[in-house]
Amino acid sequence: MEFKTITISELTTFVKSDLYKTTKNCPITIHRAISQSKNPRAEKNDPVLTIAISENNIVGYIGYLPDIINDDKVYWNSCWWVDDNYKTIAISLLLQFIKTAKEKIVLTDLTPHTKQIVSNLPFFSFCEVESGFRAYLKFNTEEVFPQKKPQLKKIKPLLKIGDKVANSLITKKSTPQNLIIENIDSFSEEDKKFISSKNSSELFKRNTEELEWIYNNPWVKNTEYDYSNYYFTAALSEFDTQIIRVKNNDNTIAILYLKNQNKHLTIPFSYIEQNYFEQIAQFIYNYAINNNCITITSFNSELNKCFENNFLFITTRLINRDFVFHNSIQHLIKKPVILQDGDGDVAFC
Repeated sequence: MEFKTITISELTTFVKSDLYKTTKNCPITIHRAISQSKNPRAEKNDPVLTIAISENNIVGYIGYLPDIINDDKVYWNSCWWVDDNYKTIAISLLLQFIKTAKEKIVLTDLTPHTKQIVSNLPFFSFCEVESGFRAYLKFNTEEVFPQKKPQLKKIKPLLKIGDKVANSLITKKSTPQNLIIENIDSFSEEDKKFISSKNSSELFKRNTEELEWIYNNPWVKNTEYDYSNYYFTAALSEFDTQIIRVKNNDNTIAILYLKNQNKHLTIPFSYIEQNYFEQIAQFIYNYAINNNCITITSFNSELNKCFENNFLFITTRLINRDFVFHNSIQHLIKKPVILQDGDGDVAFC
């Protein structure tokens, strides 16, 4: 068994290598490799992937996403997978990850299995962060019921009709007429100043260069290409992101990064002027209706209060999220920890 770490500068060469082309298990897609090689917070010698190789085949891997807290480099865990026949190397991969990252590790959006493992390691600390709010706008029995009871697959056409009838009764709210909505692909100097004025309390403080990088380099493509040998999300039939500037007359009151993933709307990044949260919540609600979204998920506490108090949904629920860090970087973690929904790799996929 050989463990090999690939750096940012080696990524594009790696995806052209014989090992990459012949392995049964793809550790990173080409479009994700290109995306990570452009990370404005990464340096050429930063690790991005550690792979386990047995008999010229990749049998496990763990990923890094370089980031910065103030001026200090840290690494998100971006993936962790091991072949069923090599489960005994899972912890070895994790220890390789910790060592290579020099213990400067942050984690979020953990799977239950990963959370169980990390919880048992004494050198990781869990930190409480704001819960998310998920609102269900439309009936989706066509998909939900057969998942819970496979025998209902045979009546999916009837469920689809029922969903359509019920959802036809859902109506938009009127958007305030003084709001100017602009779809943008890049940021102005005014946008940069606006975002800087809103992100000072955040742990990772994204700037406009990083937001443009995320927007232009997603890890998911709208394609039917076969990625069956890659075990994370690489392609979806519906994946769309938009950056939206909202103005009240000539004044910017919000910049929103919205992601529609198979009709589930999330808000990876939001920068909103105080006193305008209710109007922005109204815009997001209408945006979701216009795009036939089934759910809205938000981790912005002020937005969530507006959603809870001013809108009727089919049902709602809280979404708990863990934030974990290695004890060696405890001095970097300013509390309360304020994250954007898109922090880590969530905004990419």
